[in-house]
Amino acid sequence: MSTQISRQPVLVGVDGSAASEAAVRYAAAEADRTGRCLRLVHVTPLYTPPALPMFAVSQVELDALGRKILMDAARQARGLLAAERVSTSLLVGDRVGCLVAAATEASLVVLGSDKRGFVDRLVTGSTVAGVAARSTRPVVAVPSTWSSDRLRGVVTVGIRRPDRCADLLRVALDIASARGAKLLAVHAWELQGGYDDLIVGRIGQEPFCAEAEHLIERTLAEVRPDYPATEVEVRVEHGQAARVLQLASDESDLLLLERRPHAFPLGHLGATGRAVLHHGWCAVEVLPPASDPWWSPELVLESAGVFHPEEERS
Repeated sequence: MSTQISRQPVLVGVDGSAASEAAVRYAAAEADRTGRCLRLVHVTPLYTPPALPMFAVSQVELDALGRKILMDAARQARGLLAAERVSTSLLVGDRVGCLVAAATEASLVVLGSDKRGFVDRLVTGSTVAGVAARSTRPVVAVPSTWSSDRLRGVVTVGIRRPDRCADLLRVALDIASARGAKLLAVHAWELQGGYDDLIVGRIGQEPFCAEAEHLIERTLAEVRPDYPATEVEVRVEHGQAARVLQLASDESDLLLLERRPHAFPLGHLGATGRAVLHHGWCAVEVLPPASDPWWSPELVLESAGVFHPEEERS
């Protein structure tokens, strides 16, 4: 990591919600762990006067609310990190666009991830997914339940291409090693349509699982010597990628994903990425695609990883 990047702050978007408070806790812990400063950002919408005067709200009122949200978040952050390492910024405009622009001056972007239903997200959109799909920096979605008291010492990374995962494993090992955590490398696979039932039903899952595990272990043999103290587990499962990764998130502190590298201009989040971002039970970090020179892992998630939750964790 370059000196320029390492000096850039951890940026956290705040909106006064419970998920936002969790994001501040996570971001403060990351800033403390990496020796960076913390920048709190709130985006106030640009006011457009309504047709009916009775519904009028002034930009001054909106900005005042934004400043209060920032003040409360700063008070929380300064209880976790030295006051001189915490700064605030009030921006005005489109929330996703402003956060993406602010991200260019950050090392990491942290946002609270709420668990609203599909209909609510359809109506209001998702700031987290929007920023994660466009940011040139890694974006972490933090659930409202996140707490440093419940860390499990596990970093999980999803691998789509077992035959091309050396760079990704190095990045994941760097992160796990820096945290003193175990690395769990997960690969999920399923054949499309009726072919899955036909082929897997006839020859079983074992040949597919064994081949994928062999490829990952072969790559690990090349990169693992640089991380002798880091425990690594390889897990290959037959099933929907989003569901497999969501279940893995329940035993993890951090789940690493990456945007697709082939979409213009900076990749595409993909169905699996969006699903895990909204339904993951731990902090989920979305990395820029491999084509972005700032980061170079090979992880690309399954194209057909649409998540269909059958149950919610109690």
